[in-house]
Amino acid sequence: MKQQTYLPVVWFVLGFGLFMSTRASHFIPHWGPAIIIAPVFILAFGRSLPSKRGSLLTVAGFILSLNIAMWRLYDLGDPVATIALNVARSSIQGTLFSLPYIADRLVYPRLAR
Repeated sequence: MKQQTYLPVVWFVLGFGLFMSTRASHFIPHWGPAIIIAPVFILAFGRSLPSKRGSLLTVAGFILSLNIAMWRLYDLGDPVATIALNVARSSIQGTLFSLPYIADRLVYPRLAR
């Protein structure tokens, strides 16, 4: 297997795995320095793929990692309402967190010339 085929997977797992440990969570331990290290791997992941696929997978990674890390953080009493609120909140937050990485991915080819 060539290095280019599995390297984006490594960046994805390291970046979003570390990013999950930067959030308040009931079951993932908090590690403060991860907030400095995780963006490096997420940028490497986004730049290692073509623009469209890298942007979509970055959004998906943020949504997935925030939904896992912040699962059942807010309890409303009703299980359905709790899950709906947590998924909606984490998905919106994940989409907003991904915007700077998408902007970097779109601007980077022009600056790297």
